[in-house]
Amino acid sequence: MKRDYKYAMYVLALATTVALAAGVLVVTGEPGTDDTRHAQLDDTDVELLGDQDALTADERDRLPHLVWENENVRSYFDDPDALTFEVSERTTYDEDAGEFVPADDAVQVQVSPADERLPYAFVTVDLDEDTASLEQGFHSVDDVDIEFGEGTHRLTDDERDRIAELLLDDPDIEWEIKTLLDEPDAVDASVVDREGDVVSVTLAASDGHSSAVDADVDLASGSVENLSVSGALTVNVSESESVTVDTEADGNGTYVLSGNASETISADAVTNESVAGTTVEVTTPNETETSVELDGVTVSLVEHRESLSEHDPEEFAALVWASEDVRRYFDDPETIEMDVKQDRELDAETGEFTPTDTRTVRVTPTDDRLPSAVAVVDPAAETVTVKRGLPALESVDLEFTDETSLVTDADRDLIEEVVRADDAASYTIQSQFDDPDELNATVTAATGDGPETVTVELAPPDVETASVSVTVDLENRTVTRSFVVFETLDIEVTDIEDGDYEIETAE
Repeated sequence: MKRDYKYAMYVLALATTVALAAGVLVVTGEPGTDDTRHAQLDDTDVELLGDQDALTADERDRLPHLVWENENVRSYFDDPDALTFEVSERTTYDEDAGEFVPADDAVQVQVSPADERLPYAFVTVDLDEDTASLEQGFHSVDDVDIEFGEGTHRLTDDERDRIAELLLDDPDIEWEIKTLLDEPDAVDASVVDREGDVVSVTLAASDGHSSAVDADVDLASGSVENLSVSGALTVNVSESESVTVDTEADGNGTYVLSGNASETISADAVTNESVAGTTVEVTTPNETETSVELDGVTVSLVEHRESLSEHDPEEFAALVWASEDVRRYFDDPETIEMDVKQDRELDAETGEFTPTDTRTVRVTPTDDRLPSAVAVVDPAAETVTVKRGLPALESVDLEFTDETSLVTDADRDLIEEVVRADDAASYTIQSQFDDPDELNATVTAATGDGPETVTVELAPPDVETASVSVTVDLENRTVTRSFVVFETLDIEVTDIEDGDYEIETAE
């Protein structure tokens, strides 16, 4: 089996505009200056940002009034106290010069409230004709309900309410709900991971819209971080022609947009800011999967960004699997997966990351996370160096502390069996504590008759700063959630005299 996503590369001459779902992203050449100027429109203070070099002093004075005199623009705003006008120069691609050049005397302006993204208006201003035309606009998001579904067992009712509040108050999340998800009546929220107070969620429209928004919500700090999106993006290559492509984050700050089986486009930070200066370029796709047979073992070789373009995949897989340091973690598997990525290092002269001679490969069973071996491979030197290996979680003695007195000996045996068999829970324990022989199991909750569910915090006897919280459904013999809990220490520094001090620590 071989899934090959290598499409033809072509030259994309962007006019000026990329529309994200219903949204708009201006794509131009180099970003303008950071010069900021202020203007006053009736009772509204205007901050002029962006490409100031595209305007003369007279044009900078006239532009805010031209925009605000347009009734269609004003209809999106309700007596704002302050607005930002983000200016970008319209450009066209000059094939002879091989670069984007100014198109005409028109500029594009993005209008939004200060420190907010909605409401929003995207306006083209012709300074020769003294006209302003509304190209696109968005009102603020009305009432939208966030409904938790998959993974909701990882949260209490109060935590769900808090996460919904933080998400709806975040300007970037609000923007994506409006533009990418098309402002549905309800947004489905799935909890995909949790580490302590940091909860990873995926938002999608309840009507089956294919686009999704991913973010991490920190319940402790009340912040929303690591926003990324997946879904549809429309690239306008001319006034009459556009291409709709799909996008997903590749983990390196770039969104790879795969089109209609003929092209792939990558846009740096395309979802983070609707500002001038975003780069859009054609690139190769990011993944190829090849099936390789090695002495009774079927290897699924997943190659990212053509990491093995200069090497034979079968020879690479054979080199990795020939390593005793890799194979010792596996017990005669029938199928395994090798996930391969090209290593890169920073070039001090160019300030860019350049490929090295090595690749990093993660070897796991197909569809499981344990056992696991991570190795650095130099195909030319034929060397394989294992950096970390995690065996499958074997039998571990659990020493229970149960102040509820509800968990029976039979329950304890069942909890140990279920935790060890669960892929996510065993991986979390192994990666956190590196193959422990014994774990303290502190019962923190036991609910229902019997009880039906039990939550325990697991940690080796000599570890006090972290534990793995596991909730077990005893009736269905499954783990419903598992995540790492980090203990915080309150440190008080007390001045004594002449710069001496002592530290008092309390858990």
